[in-house]
Amino acid sequence: MTIIPAIDIKDGACVRLVHGDPNKKTVYSNDPAEMAKSWANKGAKRIHIVDLDGAFEGKSKYLQTAGKIKKETGCVIEFGGGVRDTQTVETAFSMGIDMLVLGTAAIEKSEWAQ
Repeated sequence: MTIIPAIDIKDGACVRLVHGDPNKKTVYSNDPAEMAKSWANKGAKRIHIVDLDGAFEGKSKYLQTAGKIKKETGCVIEFGGGVRDTQTVETAFSMGIDMLVLGTAAIEKSEWAQ
């Protein structure tokens, strides 16, 4: 079995939303990189990062944070949230992000996503 910790980022903090409502959140940490290091220190080899602001606003906001987490932990990084254009994809891969998750773009820009 593989357990993949997820770090959801909203307003720069690690959060969980109540029923997906961006106005109902619980903050677990104000430092996503430190949270990721904590998971890595506990043995995580892969971390799933969700840029909630990027998902809601349509443009990734915490891609640099994901790149920092990759650099500081060495973990395999999956990143999603606002990945909707080629520049974001190229930037993510140039930072060493291993995998990107497409949601809205896969539906609304299916030809681009292919």
